[in-house]
Amino acid sequence: TKDKKTKIRLMQWNILADGLGEDGFLTTEFSPIHESSAAGAERYQSTEFMNMVRKAKEEDVASGKIKTMKYLKVEQKRLSKMNPVSDKDNQEYVKQTEKVAVLTASVNESLLVKLKQKFENSPELKRVDTDILDWKLRYNRIKEIILRADPDIITFQEMDHLKQFLEDGSFSSRYTCVVEEQKKYITPTYSDPAREDDLRPENYMNHLLQSRAAFAPKSYSSAYTFRNERDKGGVDLDDDGVAVFWKRDKFKPVELGYLQNPPESIKTSATVAITLQHVPTNERIHVVTTHG
Repeated sequence: TKDKKTKIRLMQWNILADGLGEDGFLTTEFSPIHESSAAGAERYQSTEFMNMVRKAKEEDVASGKIKTMKYLKVEQKRLSKMNPVSDKDNQEYVKQTEKVAVLTASVNESLLVKLKQKFENSPELKRVDTDILDWKLRYNRIKEIILRADPDIITFQEMDHLKQFLEDGSFSSRYTCVVEEQKKYITPTYSDPAREDDLRPENYMNHLLQSRAAFAPKSYSSAYTFRNERDKGGVDLDDDGVAVFWKRDKFKPVELGYLQNPPESIKTSATVAITLQHVPTNERIHVVTTHG
């Protein structure tokens, strides 16, 4: 409609989780791509380089290396939950250590891994991390684009810095995803014993309902694992998830709900659904967001 009072502008954005930025993310923004900064180093045009990556991945899929990589992550996580001091003489710990070693050796024969090693000193690929993926740069760019575009509603995917958005005055003065403003959003916790983890399947929905935020993080996500290892924890360490933000002066939250997706092992996630009342017209709008 041409009527400004009833026009609603929606922005949908998969922002690429900060924790997933270094998980094999590639771009040919800087081309040609050199193997290293050494004089005479081999260089490849963007199409050549991406064809090498594509071919390596296809062969790794065919040989079963991709499945082995996923299996290795599961077994590494299982090993990390064992105590190397108290369990070092335990047969289960010894077997688990040996299993991880065998899987690691197999993964190291992957063509993708070898390709990564070949280009680990590439100056162009290093610039991807510093000039594109660095979260401080990306966050400011994301915020600048949103504030300039001025959407009424935003649906995010792969959000793993929710607290940062909520506590940034220049952003949160205009947008929110919290239904009850008096409640401060608290990131979920992982605890020992694991059965008390906020995002464990049996605790997951209770945590979401208690948060009163239109945000549903994945549990035990790779984004969380990578960020935790890289940043050694953090004040806003979140699993990546989906979120809905709305303009404070245009909408009032009416009803918030979640649909828990079938858990994969102990991992789970949810769809967020919220009903908002459009202040200028008193009409209600239903917004749903999810991510595979």
